[in-house]
Amino acid sequence: MSEFLSQLGGVSRDRAVILTSVIIGLFLWVLVGLVTFNIARGYSDGQIADVAFGYVYSYVGRSGYILPFLIGVLVATQMFRHHTVARLVFYSSSRLRMYLNQAAAGLGISLIVAVVTVFGAVAIIAGVFGLVGADAALGEATYWLMSLRTVAAFALWALIGVGLGMLLRNQVAAVATVFIFAILIEPTVTAMCNESESLQNVGQYLPGGANWSAVWPVDPIAGNTSEMVQAGLSWVGGLAVLAVYGAVMLVCGYIVSLRRRDIAA
Repeated sequence: MSEFLSQLGGVSRDRAVILTSVIIGLFLWVLVGLVTFNIARGYSDGQIADVAFGYVYSYVGRSGYILPFLIGVLVATQMFRHHTVARLVFYSSSRLRMYLNQAAAGLGISLIVAVVTVFGAVAIIAGVFGLVGADAALGEATYWLMSLRTVAAFALWALIGVGLGMLLRNQVAAVATVFIFAILIEPTVTAMCNESESLQNVGQYLPGGANWSAVWPVDPIAGNTSEMVQAGLSWVGGLAVLAVYGAVMLVCGYIVSLRRRDIAA
């Protein structure tokens, strides 16, 4: 426990983690406010459609997964960047124990950031709807549960990021990979899958498709999902797929970077 707390403290003081969390978190809040205002303005009578509620309350989860993804990468690569990996292994008594502590530290930081970001976005959405005289629908459990699922998805993205960071080790290369994936690869592949019914069956199991299913779950009765989301997995399936990606990345990261590889001081 003491090794974990020391690593958690070290990560929480890392300037890269702090700056990334603040900048991307504020950017997401601004986007959420603008998107909510544009949607609410289109309903002059204040009666917002259920699918519009689903869209705005899932926006952070659909667009903001890059935040925990980056945090996980930064947590894993900061010990290589600052050349502290040998010392961490020494104090943890084993490579596996150090790695698990590192993953737990990344998960802990990401959960804190996720709670602040997601429920901060909920407050902004409610404020914007109130500003235009519309009901924010927070009396319904649906959108609170959607926010909780988003926090869970963010935690899994953090573990994926830790695994990726361990695989690449170089912080610049790992951060660049995250941005290339989030900005270029994932949107392109998702668009291709959505254009073909046969590819939709494959796309729902990709990280981006699973994330959509987790944060904007299918609810035909409430009618708060788009047709594209209804072609995906259930929210349980989406979280399960993300968990599998996280587990695979963590195992691969340990095998490639720690299990047998020489560690320089």
